[in-house]
Amino acid sequence: MHFEYSQDFLDHLVEYVGPDLLEMEAHTRVEYAKGFFGSIKPYLDLPGKRMLDAGCGHGVMSLGGHLEGMEVDAFDIVPKAVALTNMRLAENDCPTMAFIHDVREEIPEGFAGAFDLVTNYQVLEHIPRGGQFQALGNLCDMVKPGGFLFIDTENSLYPYDRHDTSLPLVRLLAPAFQKAMVSRLGKELNFYEPSVETRVDLHDYLSYDEVVGAASVLGFDVVNSVIPHGTIRQSFYVLTQSHWFYDNIAQYFAAERFLPISILMQKREK
Repeated sequence: MHFEYSQDFLDHLVEYVGPDLLEMEAHTRVEYAKGFFGSIKPYLDLPGKRMLDAGCGHGVMSLGGHLEGMEVDAFDIVPKAVALTNMRLAENDCPTMAFIHDVREEIPEGFAGAFDLVTNYQVLEHIPRGGQFQALGNLCDMVKPGGFLFIDTENSLYPYDRHDTSLPLVRLLAPAFQKAMVSRLGKELNFYEPSVETRVDLHDYLSYDEVVGAASVLGFDVVNSVIPHGTIRQSFYVLTQSHWFYDNIAQYFAAERFLPISILMQKREK
């Protein structure tokens, strides 16, 4: 899989994410997408299948699906993200046009039960808790029976806050003590999310059990709890650059419950 983008796209991307995040957005996310599409192939023959990139950002998952021969639809709530996705897809001769849509709102016409694969990559953590289960329900409803739903989001039980404060254990603290501790350390607690025009609290994040439980009620089973990694041991190595923690501690726990959520689920056939 070969991702291509022009200097014009990079110039627009840096305006969107800022220079400090350009390396992650332009390259790290690409490597993640490559790993994801490589790891899903044992479960789904991709060419010709229909994919939805729900919350497309600047189009890395959309482009990955296109390069694998899938028919891609995409939307995002942020107009600039939609414009970047369309620029990236056009540069790679993809006929898809992403459109503006909020995943919490009514499912677009023709999308209910329509997709072999729905991807929701780093979206749910940007939604206040009151809308997360509505979004998750809509995502589930857009997958066809036998199809797959991929969710990548923050896990409220993951002990390290990689998204906001970059502090360990802060998510597990009581709110009042959490705010005082973060303030003393000179960190910013809760980030402003322009797509919903409010701050999203660290305590808003879903847990692995909540995502899996809600999806199970809606007819889904977990097929890979640490995709794109092959095993939990490999997932821990990516996080720690060592097998020591898994081999000596984590293997004795249901470790997927405490890792960042990156889960592939399949909708049961009716």
